[in-house]
Amino acid sequence: MDIDTAEKNSEQLFQIAENLLNNHHIFESMDFFEQAAEMGNMKAMKKLVRWFLCARRYGKTENVIRYAKKLADSGDVESMKNLAIIYREKDILKSIEWFEKVAELGSSYAMLELAVIYHRGTYIEKNIQKALEWYEKATELGNSDAMLDLAVMYLNGNDVEKNIQKAVEWYEKAAEIENSYAMLYLAEMYLNGNDVEKNIQKAIEWYEKAAEYRNTFAMRALEKMYREGKGVEKNEKKADELLKRIDDKLNTLLNGVIPG
Repeated sequence: MDIDTAEKNSEQLFQIAENLLNNHHIFESMDFFEQAAEMGNMKAMKKLVRWFLCARRYGKTENVIRYAKKLADSGDVESMKNLAIIYREKDILKSIEWFEKVAELGSSYAMLELAVIYHRGTYIEKNIQKALEWYEKATELGNSDAMLDLAVMYLNGNDVEKNIQKAVEWYEKAAEIENSYAMLYLAEMYLNGNDVEKNIQKAIEWYEKAAEYRNTFAMRALEKMYREGKGVEKNEKKADELLKRIDDKLNTLLNGVIPG
């Protein structure tokens, strides 16, 4: 079979797999994706890697690693990241190597992953200095999750000297770039007076901001406050509106789509 024919056949197999997947015949589609991938179809390889990361029951690990490696070697950044994720539990040194390659390309996600690896010390010896360096690099690129991790470290004094001011600053920086969980944590700090002076008004402001971004925990907290009149004037209408927003979000999540 010549190269052109092989490519044509692999594309046909890929389209069959796509049609099966779109009609929710997941297991059958995976067989056709694998056939296409074995014929060199890069789209099929990428699909199988994505599905493996979403649900480990789809695909053999050794095959998925082989596909991800081929895609990563071609310079596909998403595949380089995916390969690093797959290696994380199999070969941490290879995982770090690939995360570093992605980080060099400016990925704050990879920087955060490296920070977490060194911070937690689950797969490799803990190294707080390296963790902080990667956290800082990620925050410089606006990674709000890295900001949250730093805030928690300084708030609890985990592996660094406890510093409430730094913790609040990192939470506020994350909140400025629309991280609703940073808003939520600030609200809870001010509501309960944990490590900061209790301030119900500030708590409500932060809860309201988080609720604007449909943060379920913030909406539930506000719903309860308005329902019971705790810290705010009792308002059943507002409480009902918040409850509806929570239900709407839940229905949206339950009607989620199959990964593409």
